[in-house]
Formats: sequence, C-alpha cells, structure tokens
Amino acid sequence: MTRQLVTSLSQLDVGHGPLTPEQAGAWKQTMQQLGEQKQAAVPAIREFLEKNMDISFDAEGDRKLMGARSLRLALLDTMNTIGGPEATDVSLQVLQTTADPLEIAMITRNLEQSDPSKYRDAELSAVREALNVAASGQWDGRDIGPLLETLKQFGGPDAVNDVQKLGKTWFDYAPIVLGALPDGAGVPALIQWAKSPEASGMSGNEIYLRMLAQSSAQYPDAFSTLAEQAAANRIPASAWAGIAAAIAGSTLELADPALGAVSPLAARSDARRYHIAVGNQNFLDLPPPEDMSAAQAADRLQMVDKLLASTSNPAAVQALQNTKALLQARGR
Repeated sequence: MTRQLVTSLSQLDVGHGPLTPEQAGAWKQTMQQLGEQKQAAVPAIREFLEKNMDISFDAEGDRKLMGARSLRLALLDTMNTIGGPEATDVSLQVLQTTADPLEIAMITRNLEQSDPSKYRDAELSAVREALNVAASGQWDGRDIGPLLETLKQFGGPDAVNDVQKLGKTWFDYAPIVLGALPDGAGVPALIQWAKSPEASGMSGNEIYLRMLAQSSAQYPDAFSTLAEQAAANRIPASAWAGIAAAIAGSTLELADPALGAVSPLAARSDARRYHIAVGNQNFLDLPPPEDMSAAQAADRLQMVDKLLASTSNPAAVQALQNTKALLQARGR
C-alpha cells in the first residue's frame, strides 16, 4: 500500500500549465495517507529517494498550492514527521548522496531539531562537499543560498573561512552571509576586505562596504573602519548610496530562505529583490523597520554626522544628507 501511495504521488502531471486546486488537494490527501502509515511508510519513501527521481514545483503559484517545492522535499518532510531511527537512517543516507542545496538544508534542520549537534559533522561535510562541487565549475546553476544558510546557522567558527572561499564567484552572497554570521563572527573578514589595497577593483566591493555599514550599528570596529576608509577617500562614489541606506537601517538578506521565514519587511512596497546571473545569486534589499526607536535613530544620526565629517565626496554628502533627513523624521 505504501508503495502504491508513493507511486501515485510521483505520477502527478506537471508541465502543462498551473496545477489546479483539485490536483493539489488530491496530492496532499495522498501524502497525508502516506504519513498515516507511520514507520511502515519509511521503506517505500527510501526506495523512491534512492531512484533520484523528483517532481519539481517551479512556479511560485504551484509551490504555494502544493505547500512544497518538490516531491522529494515533501517526502523528506513527511518522513521527518514520522520520526524514528529508520527515518533518521534514511535522512543520513540521502545527506551523503545528494548535492541539492534545499535537500541538504532541510535534512540538516530536521536532524538538528531531533538531536541537536549529534549529526553536525555529517551535515557540514555534506554542505562543504556540495560547495566544493559548485566552486569547481561542475555545477548546474542551482542556488547555493540554502547551503550558505546552513553554514550561517550551524557552521560554527569555521564558517567564516568557508564563506570567504566563495567570494570570487558568489561575490554578493559572501559579504551578505559574513555580515549575518552570529555574534559578529564575520565582521573581521569584512574589515579585512575593506582595508585590502586591491578591494576597490574586486567584484562585490560595494556589497562588502554596505555590509560593513550594516554591521556598524552593532559593532563599533565596523564603523571605525568605514569612517577610516571614507577619510582616506577609498570608498567609490557608487558605493555611497548603499552605505547610506544601511546606516538608515535598510538590510540585505538572502532571498527565499530555506531554514526560516521570509522577513515581513519583504511584503513592503519599497522592498526590492535582486537576481545576479553570475552564480545565481538572489537577495532582498529590505527597508528600515517601522519600529525603529528615537534612541536608535539618534545613534544612527551620530554615525551619519561622523561620516559627513570624514569625507567631501559629493556622492557621499548627498546620500548621507538624504539619510540624515530620514533619520531626523524618525526621531521626532
């Protein structure tokens, strides 16, 4: 019976236009029936996963309707709900054989929820192996964002080095993730980049500087470095709009998070989404939060004034004056 249920799930007819609510309802009901078989369903799920077959729901409307991005991911989620040693064994087996970023991220999340840190070595090994393949040029163009999310959340002290290795191809992803690492672990790497004599001619320099500015509200060393670079006239005119936006409270984040929810700020009309073809990099430029306090606005105003005192670059002055007006309005 469980094999028949899995076979039925795999026979969904896709590729001929949007899926209908009726198709989605029947498919979800079958998935629910599979989950109700509990441990008896695990062997059938294992057999399907071993075939390396899948059905992908590429259209956003289909993903929302189905509640999943693919059949394999839905089966992994169902198996995680079932739980038990056999389900864990299957997850570890898939972790050792898959190179799909979403699968690696989901399995890591599930394993960490069931037994934190127990399988950490296997999880990070899968992440790094997939990233090595991606960096080798033998990649099929899939978004590595979920792998970077996994590193950010579970990579520990080695995550900085792992992310830095990716900077040549994923020149936007690398600084965004460095700036988002827990406890400011990536800030020294951003500072090192900013002080490098070669930085101005390297891809991603503007994003590195912006992430340095984004980190400045929490980490004084980041702001000190930014002010030093401004005083030395080592910040290109084209970077100042992003720096000023970050000082105002805007943030860059990876799009389509696999391990967490999309920020509610993404629904704002002034939020922007970027797609960089090189490396298939996708990220969001989110506006400042509505609940910024007067004290926070005042702290950011002080940073603006210090930067204005550090540079006479016309692009810098214009961008910073615009930010100053926005922050003054918030502080009233």
